[in-house]
Amino acid sequence: MPVVEYQPEDFELVAQTGKQAEIPALLHRPYMDYYYTTSPYAKFYFSTDDRKSVKAMIGVEKMPFLFGENPVTVGFGHHLYSGQQGSGGLIFVHWVKSCQVPMEFGGNEEAHRLIQGARWEYFEGIHTYYLNPRYRTRPEDSSVTKLAKRVFCKAATRATLHKRLSQITSSAPSGLEIKEEQEYTEDLLPQTSPFTVRFAPPIDYLKWRYNTNLSFVKYRLFRLLLSEETIGYVVINDHPLRRVVAHCDATDPIALAHGVLLCLAEVGKQDTNRREVILASSFPAMQEVYTRFGFVTHPNLDRKFALGLQRYKAEVPRDTAQWLVNYDWGDIVLRPPFLDESEATS
Repeated sequence: MPVVEYQPEDFELVAQTGKQAEIPALLHRPYMDYYYTTSPYAKFYFSTDDRKSVKAMIGVEKMPFLFGENPVTVGFGHHLYSGQQGSGGLIFVHWVKSCQVPMEFGGNEEAHRLIQGARWEYFEGIHTYYLNPRYRTRPEDSSVTKLAKRVFCKAATRATLHKRLSQITSSAPSGLEIKEEQEYTEDLLPQTSPFTVRFAPPIDYLKWRYNTNLSFVKYRLFRLLLSEETIGYVVINDHPLRRVVAHCDATDPIALAHGVLLCLAEVGKQDTNRREVILASSFPAMQEVYTRFGFVTHPNLDRKFALGLQRYKAEVPRDTAQWLVNYDWGDIVLRPPFLDESEATS
């Protein structure tokens, strides 16, 4: 059965399957057409034998990583769906062969069944941190789990970061400042790194993936300066329901963590309510900064992280305590409700 690369003229066919599979992002044309057809870094594939029905589908974002000093193309898979028995394996193989190392960060049950069958390696220590989390449950949650989540949400309710700005500033390395930018430039990219594994996108990737002028998602870009020298950058996904640390990188992890807090405080300075804030981290010194200012984590809300390393021959640093992980990768945050959803959703 042929595997086809999505084009704008395929939208109605894919949206029909997205509705059946209960994947609402596939019903949103601005997202589909921008994310999957305007860059070589992300493509959407589906199998069909008649162009009238979709048998299986998957999106793949090709992310430029550094494993130590080695550049690696990591394939983040999402929207994996198979409509008939056996079709999921074909599209899964297409994902694996599209990159050097396939990755799953989260993922549905079908994806993890295939991943476990293929003997991918799971990595521990990557946590999701929340400030003022919204209470969310799943249909399979027991009454005990629901109670634990309710207690967790109450415990994670804190004053806005802007109200604690003076505390953040006094805790941060001397000379740390932030400056909001509108364009991605080469001097933002760190030339050295304390992290053994990190997502290291070039400028063209950043301009595409974290575009500050999209209709369906709002990204805000900040430069990090230490003693007036640029050490890195922070990208915030600013949504009416939540704020997410989409991506960040810098030459100093402690300065980076405090810079993240300063950026969140700046973005939220006009807030009249406590908006949910989400970030991911596996680096203990950065985690300590986040927890000191009210962020909490919960084991039921962490996302599984797996890599398919069978075809990759170089050594991968296994200790995630030395990795730089961020939350807005793949489709983790690029989901409804989109900012322009009421006008543009089919």
